Amino acid sequence: MKSEKLTILTLVALLAVGQIGLAEGSPQIINYQGYLTDSSGDPVENDTYLIKFTIYEDSLGTSDIWNSGFQEVAVTGGLFNYLLGSNAAFPDCMFTSDTLRWLGIKVATDPEIRPLTKLSSVAYAFHAIRADTACYSNPAGGWHDAGSVVFLSSLTDSVAIGNVDPDYDLDVTGDIRATDDVFVNDVLTVNDRTNIVDQGGAVIGGLRLQVDGDAKFDHIWFNFDYESSWYSISEGSTHSFYHNLGGDEDEYIVIVDGKNSHSGGGIHQSNLGTTYIPAYLSWVGLEWYGLTSSKITVERAPQDNQGNKHDWDQVRVRIIKNQ
Repeated sequence: MKSEKLTILTLVALLAVGQIGLAEGSPQIINYQGYLTDSSGDPVENDTYLIKFTIYEDSLGTSDIWNSGFQEVAVTGGLFNYLLGSNAAFPDCMFTSDTLRWLGIKVATDPEIRPLTKLSSVAYAFHAIRADTACYSNPAGGWHDAGSVVFLSSLTDSVAIGNVDPDYDLDVTGDIRATDDVFVNDVLTVNDRTNIVDQGGAVIGGLRLQVDGDAKFDHIWFNFDYESSWYSISEGSTHSFYHNLGGDEDEYIVIVDGKNSHSGGGIHQSNLGTTYIPAYLSWVGLEWYGLTSSKITVERAPQDNQGNKHDWDQVRVRIIKNQ
């Protein structure tokens, strides 16, 4: 094995980019071929030489990021072949598309051969093939591709759709459609409509918008599973509405509204549940009872005809099944 000093070395390097070993689970290697000559330009003697390979961040070789250590390399007719990365693995982040790397060669005790050899083409090949690794998807922030999951790792990163200056982590100018559950652990602000639908139409029960933190909506629209028409009801009388929703009535959300024909009246819920007014010695208002999975009954108080704006001349029932 040759280890004596070679006073002058000339190196011609061939980088076999096509033979980069990048199969999943295999070592990441570069097949490097070189040519060693002596001071006269003749090939060095056939033998095994101690050679060290070093990769630098800069062309001056001031900052190294990988080295092979001294390896026994066979040289024949001046030609040698070595698999960079075969004995010492490359760091994951050594090659990216926006960086250049330089290779240094040192034979035994001789000075490292200069100038260094640029490895730009190899770096681009590595980046193109390994772009799905954590390092190559921008470890300092931005998008990361972990195979089945694409994510942002930095809490300061934002996603903007339809704008270029997001105010929130996810800032969308336009519509968002979710075909399954939506979970929010912090603030959810919606400046337009939020529709929860299934194939059968707009519903509230069954599909849910679940918010673990705060939720702010400028407007909320409920799509009722049952909504009656307005029904004229006389004082002291009852009426049953048949909704036939089924399910568990304990989970229903029931809204009963009144309407009257008096001036200044309109839709109201005044005296819902009936109220006794001493000034009139009268029971006024309306109440509902007898809720089942198929019907609900309402009753108007017997003296609910005092001519004020709270009279229940008409009634309607709306129900959200909520299940």
